[in-house]
Amino acid sequence: MKKQYTLTWIRFALLSLFTGFGFTAFAQTQTITTTGTFQTPDGITSLRVECWGGGGRGGSTVSNGTETGGGGGGAYARRNALTVTPRTNYNVQVGSGSTNTSPGGDTFFNNATTVMAKGGNSVANNTATGASGGTAAASVGDVTRNGGAGANGSNNNNGGGGGSSAGPDNAGVTATNQNGATAPTGGGNGGNGRSGSNGNGTAGSIPGGGGGGVRSGNTGSFTGGAGARGQVIVTWTCSNVLTSAVGTDDQNVCLGSPITTITYTCSGAFGATFSGLPAGVTGTYTDGAIVISGTPTGLGTFTYTVTPTGSCTSSVVTGRIVVNPIPTDVTAVASSSSVCLGTAVNLIASATSNSTTAVTLISQNFNGATNNWTTVNNSTGGVPANAAWTLRPNGYDNTNDVFNSNDNSQFYLSDSDAQGSGSTTATILQSPSFSTVGLSAATLTFFHFNRHFSGQVAVVEASTDGSNWATLAGPYTSTQGAENNFAQVTANMSAYLNQPTVFIRFKFDSPWGWYWAVDNVTVAGTLATVPDATYAWTSNPPGFTSNLKNPTNVTPAVTTTYTVTATNNFGCTATASTTVVVNNPVPVSVSIAASATTICEGTLVTFTATPTNGGTTPAYQWRVNGNPVGTNSTTFTTTTLANNDVVTVVLTSSLTCVTGNPATSNSITMTVNPILNASVSIAASATTICAGTSVTFTATPTNGGTSPAYQWRVNGNPVGTNSATFASSSLTNNDVVTVIMTSNATPCLAGSPATSNSISMTVTPQPTATIAPVSSVCYGYDASFVINGTAGATVAYTLNGGATQTGVLTGGTLTVSVSGAQASQTLVLQTITLGGCVDIPLSESATITVATTTWNGSAWSNGAPDATTAAFVTGNLTVAANLQACRLFVSNNAVVTVNSGFNVSLFGALEVATGSTFTLNSNANLLQEDPDAVNVGNIVVRRTTNPLIRLDYILWGSPVASQNLFAFSPLTSVNPTIRFYGYNTTTNLYNNVSDYATHSMQTGRGYLIRLPFNHPTAPASWTGVFTGVPNNGTKTVTLNNVGPGQRFNLVSNPYPSTLDINTFFAENSSALESTLYFWRKTNNANSPTYCTWNMATETYVDNGEAFTENPNGVIQVGQGFFVEAKGNATSMAFNNTQRVANNANQMFRSTSIEKNRIWLNITRGVDFAQTVVGYFTDGSLDLDATDSKYFNDGNLGLMTQINGTNYIVNGRPVPFDAADVVPLTYKATTAGQHTIAIDRVDGLFTGGTQAIYIRDLSDGTYHDLNQGPFTFNTQPGTFSNRLELVYQNALSNENPTLEATGFEVIRNNTSITVQASQTLQKVTVYDLRGRIVMTMDAVNATTVTLPVNQPDQVFIVQVTTTDGKVGAKKTL
Repeated sequence: MKKQYTLTWIRFALLSLFTGFGFTAFAQTQTITTTGTFQTPDGITSLRVECWGGGGRGGSTVSNGTETGGGGGGAYARRNALTVTPRTNYNVQVGSGSTNTSPGGDTFFNNATTVMAKGGNSVANNTATGASGGTAAASVGDVTRNGGAGANGSNNNNGGGGGSSAGPDNAGVTATNQNGATAPTGGGNGGNGRSGSNGNGTAGSIPGGGGGGVRSGNTGSFTGGAGARGQVIVTWTCSNVLTSAVGTDDQNVCLGSPITTITYTCSGAFGATFSGLPAGVTGTYTDGAIVISGTPTGLGTFTYTVTPTGSCTSSVVTGRIVVNPIPTDVTAVASSSSVCLGTAVNLIASATSNSTTAVTLISQNFNGATNNWTTVNNSTGGVPANAAWTLRPNGYDNTNDVFNSNDNSQFYLSDSDAQGSGSTTATILQSPSFSTVGLSAATLTFFHFNRHFSGQVAVVEASTDGSNWATLAGPYTSTQGAENNFAQVTANMSAYLNQPTVFIRFKFDSPWGWYWAVDNVTVAGTLATVPDATYAWTSNPPGFTSNLKNPTNVTPAVTTTYTVTATNNFGCTATASTTVVVNNPVPVSVSIAASATTICEGTLVTFTATPTNGGTTPAYQWRVNGNPVGTNSTTFTTTTLANNDVVTVVLTSSLTCVTGNPATSNSITMTVNPILNASVSIAASATTICAGTSVTFTATPTNGGTSPAYQWRVNGNPVGTNSATFASSSLTNNDVVTVIMTSNATPCLAGSPATSNSISMTVTPQPTATIAPVSSVCYGYDASFVINGTAGATVAYTLNGGATQTGVLTGGTLTVSVSGAQASQTLVLQTITLGGCVDIPLSESATITVATTTWNGSAWSNGAPDATTAAFVTGNLTVAANLQACRLFVSNNAVVTVNSGFNVSLFGALEVATGSTFTLNSNANLLQEDPDAVNVGNIVVRRTTNPLIRLDYILWGSPVASQNLFAFSPLTSVNPTIRFYGYNTTTNLYNNVSDYATHSMQTGRGYLIRLPFNHPTAPASWTGVFTGVPNNGTKTVTLNNVGPGQRFNLVSNPYPSTLDINTFFAENSSALESTLYFWRKTNNANSPTYCTWNMATETYVDNGEAFTENPNGVIQVGQGFFVEAKGNATSMAFNNTQRVANNANQMFRSTSIEKNRIWLNITRGVDFAQTVVGYFTDGSLDLDATDSKYFNDGNLGLMTQINGTNYIVNGRPVPFDAADVVPLTYKATTAGQHTIAIDRVDGLFTGGTQAIYIRDLSDGTYHDLNQGPFTFNTQPGTFSNRLELVYQNALSNENPTLEATGFEVIRNNTSITVQASQTLQKVTVYDLRGRIVMTMDAVNATTVTLPVNQPDQVFIVQVTTTDGKVGAKKTL
């Protein structure tokens, strides 16, 4: 029956964006809103550029102006295809919206002649007329459009609306009333003019809208609406195109093999990122060129993605790389690795194939011109040929449908409709046969479009013989898929497993109906077991090939290497090789040789076999007289051969290709002689002797031959001559004597050389004696000789040529001494006796020198003295250069004066006879080394003070013994108050010395003494004179130790020489705290009394007094000072090791510790105090030796606290931490303004690079002390919680700084002038101690002059401006 057409088929086209492996393309747009640059992406040579000019401002009123007009809108300009260079920066100017009477800004790209849009005009102040928009004529581009004009203002009604900017397709709109003009697409609206009430105009809209005018009602000033800024829009085309061969972006590769390089050309981006690549494969991006390459190191299917960056980020491409495994564990083995020529071997291969169990039995996409499928057409009626299964191209149009298969390629079609009316279709499309043997699963997959018509049957069938068929899929009795969407079908073929022959067919039966299209038929299976690899053998040299896994009966003609290549079902390969060595037959032989053939009985003989072609493991059988002996070895060794024995060996070669195997060697016949044994004995003339006695030894030989040789030995060492006798007088106790006799008897001499019996000697040793090295001694000291030698021996000697004396070397030593030697002494050794060794002669002598020299008033008798010479002074002597002697004697009424700046250094004592004098002037020193030396006679020690004034005090101590206190300063007042004081540790107060008139100054004790009452009232030095025997040696001083806070002791330097503080502290560190306190005060109650010296860190703290001096590590002669006992200590010691020669009150020393210090002064008027904060090696945040306790008075104090106690030196740890916070304590006795300033710094604080702040907790401010002194007001009292020393400004809340360039300081002899760039509020002049010299407040000028008449002093000038800025400069 003819089918009825009930549908009208409408063909239509679809507009699509095609994407996939290899190519993407789309447009990219960037809007630029600020002036700058635009960089063109890689690969871009053409841009579309659009510009909008800025909008004009609406009119403003000034001083009661009228209603104003609206601003003009910006113009539009476009370049459709601007030629550019990739990766190049182009200038972009975005026109700003006007906020004044100037036009809106022009917008351009590259420059104003490339593409440019003019800005709209602005309305002048108090003007009602609306402004014109930016003009197309003045703009530059392929397309230019006018901006809209603003509307006029209406008096007393409204401001004019702003004109809109132009758009890409239309000019801007002109406003006609108070409403801003509505822009065309892409433009910016104008701002509304003000209406209804007085006020400002509204700003225009971006891009480029003009601003609205104002309504003022002729009263007041109002601002027109601002024009909107312009903009630039840049558009370009992005692409990412595969440029390597088709299919490289979907490739299979074997593990370990490089992929085929994949390349893309990317336009419109700045870079690219890569994801999904297998390990070992990398991607690179270089100026738009993308390269993917490498060798995968991992297996799997990898779908990669390349994503452009910086721009065109959606231009993404993807691809696939499948990494398949290679065979592993590939081996190649021959049944024999070494064969004789002509021998066959078997070759054996193995491998782990790593093949996949997935197999494809049929894979037919029908894209070829022909294929191996069979078509059958049993159709009848109409035109049967039109219904036959026929290959049709993609896009085939049968007038009813346009066909597109699932892969857009060729397909099979059986078209019943084309057969014609009244026909019957019966067609078959049949596959070739395939096998499913060995499969565990199988699946049929195909794609089809079955357009169904009533009575039409489409079925897929399977057969194992080509005759009997069973349904596999279908029958299909309804439409399946569509003409452009073939449906996928999957059918299970498990019923057809393990069949050697299987067919499938597509059977189509229909009355005159529609059609059935089929494409991409696949039969896939899973193998039950992993298939082995395939194998291919080759040889080197060439000539052998085989595709068998294990070839047999392979006969190599020469040594050959066989290589097998294993290939898995991925097509991936791996190889292995084996070598078969081919050998030619060789003859076997052996020869032997003997180490000797004529021997003595029992002699060891070695026979050695030399094989020819014996192989790697030949076998040997040795024979003597035909009998087997020895072992399987190349050598045979024996000592039992008899005369005429015959030796041979039989060799069996290990080679396989040989002739004459086993082989017998040549024979060796032996000659064996009997043995002659040699020996010798010795006798001695005596075996017990005294050292030095001659003894004769005699040898008696046996079998010595005609001329035996002799080698005598003592203790195994060769002696004597080649003689039968040996005589010696140098034997020592327990020496052992032997002789070795070498016989010349023949033949078969044995035991030669022969060693005799041994004779052990008993020898009494000769005693010895020597004099130990001697040197000089000082005049009057004991001269001692030490004789060392044999213990218990008696030594005879003479002293200075006198009678012979004897002494015993007790324990090996004898000391001969001359007490108080006053001349050189000579000792000569004579003899030594011990036991039977009597009067052994000795000849050694030694001299001890005693040197002296005498000064007669004009010259030294024996040259100037040195450290080993005693000096006698009998005439007047002025010491004007350093003098060194071991002792010094002054007599004969001689006057000795040691000038200031010079030293007398002695080892021993100083003796000054009655009538003679010895005077040490100030800054001269007497040093002595021997602590036991006893000085005799008085000396005079003079010590001059720093400048002082009447009524001043000074701390003294005596360098001589028995110095009367009152006699030292007889003009010191004692009435009404005794002005001689000692110190009471218990009360921490000075007590009068009530017995001053008879009081002898105690050694090592200090005294506070007022200057004589006749001393000048102006600063002047005073010289104290000490008279007495100079102190020498260790001086122990008792320390008063009551308890904490009551341990301060007043002590003094007890010697007529300066002391080294470091050594003094090192030797008393267990008894003393680390701080010394020196009285440094003129008659001034305002300043602290004491200066401080920290011995651990060599840190000096001044008290602000005039003429103070830094001790720099030295305690001066006569100097009294305070120490504090440590713990439970009750004594300290001075000794000679602490004495040094220092003549200038200066001794610059430096310990090895790190020191970073800040000296801070607090001042008010003439009041002064100082403290030190330092960061030291061994410093800590707790109490330690780097801290010095506050021990002072005065009106001011500046301290830090440790454990609740005030300290004047605070040692803290290194490394320095800028986050450290040091709380400060200050004492003020008077209310008012005080100043804290840096006196000096060292270490890391030098140069001012490390900030140093005073933080005032009362108001939270910070003051940078590097910029100048800190001034503050305070009430009287002691305050511990107001000020901190810090190194970071946590709040940045310091006084604002006036830069150094902001003011200038001009100095002359009588004044200081300040010239500033800002108005000055206050100028303050400080001295270097931070004390205020002069202040001028309420200046209110940029220039000020202050009268300062101190031309030689350095000042710090601090200025403060009226806006609170502070600056400081130093002026000379």
